Amino acid sequence: MARKPSATARLRQIEARKRFLLETVNLSLDLLEKRGRQTKYEQGSSHTNVGCELKNFSGFDFESDLGQTMMGGNDLTITYHGASGPRTVLKVYWQNFRFDPEDCTVNVFAQDQHWQRALIRTLAQKDRIIEKTDRAEKKQADQARAAREKAAAACKTDELATRLLV
Repeated sequence: MARKPSATARLRQIEARKRFLLETVNLSLDLLEKRGRQTKYEQGSSHTNVGCELKNFSGFDFESDLGQTMMGGNDLTITYHGASGPRTVLKVYWQNFRFDPEDCTVNVFAQDQHWQRALIRTLAQKDRIIEKTDRAEKKQADQARAAREKAAAACKTDELATRLLV
C-alpha cells in the first residue's frame, strides 16, 4: 500500500502545481492572443464571450472560452498529441478577469509528466516556434506566388504565340 505523503510534501506539491498553472495558463493565453483563431464572439447586454483556438502548435491544441459577465467564467483546455494520440491534459476554469491559481477549478490535470515537460519546452520556445512557422509560411506563399507568375507568363506566351504564329 502506498504511503500517504507528509503534510510538508503535500504543501510543496500544491505550491509547485500553483506555479505550473499560473505560468501555463498565462503563457497559453498569450499564445492564443498572438496566434489563435477566434471561433466565437458574442456580445449581449451584460456579457461578452470570446472563444479562441490554436490547433497543432508543436503537438498541442489550445482552446479558450473567455466570458466576461456579471457571473464571470473562463475556461482553458489544452490537448496533447502524444504517442498514444490526442488527449485532453489540462482543463481549468476560473471566475475572475485575471487567472489566479488560488481561485480556480482544475477539471482535468493528467498526472504523467511527459506532457508537462513538453508543454514547458513548447511555451518557453513559443516565440522561436512562431518565427519558424512564419518563415515556413512566407516561403510557401512566395513559392506559390512564383508558380502563379510562371503559369501566367506561360499563358501569356501561349496566347501571344496563338495570335502571332497562325
